[in-house]
Amino acid sequence: MEEELDIKELFIAIWNKKLFIILITVIFALIGIIKYDVLGFKAKKDSLVDNKTLYTVGTSFIIGDSTKIVKTTTETLNDNGQVVNLNEISTISEKIKVDANMVITYEELIRKEENMEFLLKEFDIEMKLEELQKLCYLRNVPNSNILKVYVKYTDKEIAKKMANLLREMLEKDVKQLYNIENISLINSAEVLNDNEIENIEINNNNTTNTTKNLSKVEKSPKEKMIILVFLGFFLSCGGVVILEIFNNSVKNEESLEKATKLKTLANIPNSTLDNKEYFRLLRVNINECKTILITSPETKDGKTYVATNLSKSFSDLGKKVLLLDLMNENNHLVENYNGNGLTDFLSSDEKIIEKYIGKTKLSNLDVLSIGKNLSNITELLESSKMIETLKTLERLYDVIIIDSENVLESANTLAIAKISKFSILVVKQRKTNLKNVIKAKNNIEDVGGNVIGNVINKKA
Repeated sequence: MEEELDIKELFIAIWNKKLFIILITVIFALIGIIKYDVLGFKAKKDSLVDNKTLYTVGTSFIIGDSTKIVKTTTETLNDNGQVVNLNEISTISEKIKVDANMVITYEELIRKEENMEFLLKEFDIEMKLEELQKLCYLRNVPNSNILKVYVKYTDKEIAKKMANLLREMLEKDVKQLYNIENISLINSAEVLNDNEIENIEINNNNTTNTTKNLSKVEKSPKEKMIILVFLGFFLSCGGVVILEIFNNSVKNEESLEKATKLKTLANIPNSTLDNKEYFRLLRVNINECKTILITSPETKDGKTYVATNLSKSFSDLGKKVLLLDLMNENNHLVENYNGNGLTDFLSSDEKIIEKYIGKTKLSNLDVLSIGKNLSNITELLESSKMIETLKTLERLYDVIIIDSENVLESANTLAIAKISKFSILVVKQRKTNLKNVIKAKNNIEDVGGNVIGNVINKKA
């Protein structure tokens, strides 16, 4: 049976699964912390240059003209009057203008893995490739075609050599890729003073502002972790929503009544709190019933909890109540259990059922346990002696509450449903399958039983 998706129920489902959602979100946060090293453990351990003096060196060169080879073909007539193709090859020089795009491109060229790996090997540097890339960069002198390669390192002489090598590598790439022959060295690598370094930082900021829309902006580790946390949160919420869409359990009173065509007699929170008022409401709704079978479609739906507390509620009213426990040989309410129960009585020649009934601390509440003879319970419950015994018990007590196994798995429950006057189905909210509730109701009615309503055992 399909139900309309209720937004309110979705929020309830998400709230009920809040611990699961928090757990998944925390797991994703921990993955982010470890993966992106948000706390900086790896940097502190692996960095070669932390807490050391870094020397900045720079080498300058100027970009001139690019050369293009142009091939042209013209047609002419030879002395015999035949058409002849004449090929002419010429070169065209174009003035190069250094702009932000060029700076970004050239900087990527000097930072390429091939260059970094060569430097690491050439100078025997114990550093990660990515870390060395951050120490090598390229800038241009504003309003000119002058480019500068900078390198930061702890050893000034090695830094000079690396800067010169990077410039030479860049010149080679530029000539090969862009046909630019006119590249002139202005000065070899030299260590920069504080003022020069400060100017680089200013130009660096200006270049960043100019080109921020042209280059890919790398997110910080914290930003990446935050994205991962939100991903974990939304994935867990999405999972809960998907499960809720395909969940066919009892969600609320309206859907239960619509499916079973039965009245919901009470919504009872399953908790250690005082729930007497809820059982008073249930008692009022079934006050005219004398023998009542409490069962459920599935296990652990809370029927024993309902049967026990309903029995106490009737005893509070001053009525003489018998709790017929078909689940346990020795009910915990019995003060002095004599070792006998219903099946022992039914399988014997004994005529007096009172000998098998146990007393409780409550003056108006007695308990009749299932007994020790468990070999042929179903047959005993279907016997004529059981019918007569139930009539006797109805003369002795004002109310008889029967606690039995779930109806879909127990023939005993169907056997007792035939002779008990009324039956109540206990369902657990967001656990009991709605199809099983309908099936349980039909099974009881098929053997001649009478289901008077449902009780929802909901989370507190």
